[in-house]
Amino acid sequence: MIPLTHHTSLKHLCMLHPNDPSLHICLAENFANTGHEIAAIDAARKAYHILKQENPEEAHKLTLRFGGEVAPEHEFSLNIGDYSILKEDFGLIATHLRTVHIKSGCTLFRLNDPVDYIYLILEGALVVNTESDGKQIFLNYLHAGALVGEGGLHPHQQRCATVMAHHDSLLLRFTAEELHEVFSKHPILKAQFDKEVLLRRHTTLLSSSPLFAQLPIDLRYLIAKRTWITCHEDQTTIKRAHTYLPHIGFIASGTVHIFERRNNSRHYCARLTTGDFIGLDKLMLEPPSELDFVAEGPCNILYTNYQVIEDVMAIAPEFPQQLKGPSLHSSD
Repeated sequence: MIPLTHHTSLKHLCMLHPNDPSLHICLAENFANTGHEIAAIDAARKAYHILKQENPEEAHKLTLRFGGEVAPEHEFSLNIGDYSILKEDFGLIATHLRTVHIKSGCTLFRLNDPVDYIYLILEGALVVNTESDGKQIFLNYLHAGALVGEGGLHPHQQRCATVMAHHDSLLLRFTAEELHEVFSKHPILKAQFDKEVLLRRHTTLLSSSPLFAQLPIDLRYLIAKRTWITCHEDQTTIKRAHTYLPHIGFIASGTVHIFERRNNSRHYCARLTTGDFIGLDKLMLEPPSELDFVAEGPCNILYTNYQVIEDVMAIAPEFPQQLKGPSLHSSD
């Protein structure tokens, strides 16, 4: 693991000459060569913003070199597919009966509402927000052709976000069964939507944490695209004493019990809950802890590579100041 301080001199030059795209490109290449993908994208974006006005062809070359995430149109939306074609699977009368009109500023559904329908945006645009520490946190901006309300695919659950109309909008509503039936005729769109739903879920989980919610939405998107969820069954040992986790983990749901080993037996000492991290010892270059971490009941953990968090610490100066060890909760 190469520390980001390896690039300090070049970063300093970029700060001294912020309008020189060649310096940002050089920094981006250095980051990419050492496995720091998000830091590379961040530096390449700065070069892209400079070049897109002066030399669009060179700006486009950056998307080929560092990926499409460099371009600004990828920064503020989690839309992957255009699902407008789905409306053609219903007759004119059925389509008319399914339409929903919503005025600008009005709410389609709220966080924790019971789920009912999934919606296809025919016209207009919607804004998706969640809450963290009682504050509204922006999640996504959806325009015509997007699907919204994917929680409707799982009956008897609650909405995980609030959706409001940014402009006057026209929507088409589906039940979960209807959408599954329509998707059976469009397997490629179904695969796109499954990927999109997973990405939205990870972004929502990150945004529910005050630590991640403070980050710019485009940075949250970049992190979410590089995360995965593992469900640990009850009594599974997640991390053993004197070992590092191969990846850093953020507890999305569930409880992790912490045990100290004494005389070849485990002794309970504390627990971690939703929002806590596992694996900070390696990130902070500390010796591995002498504790066992064990799932208490099913436990979902959102994992990412250490380089991702290192990049965030370098890009957002306030982040490392608030990234602390786990909040240990001892029992009475």
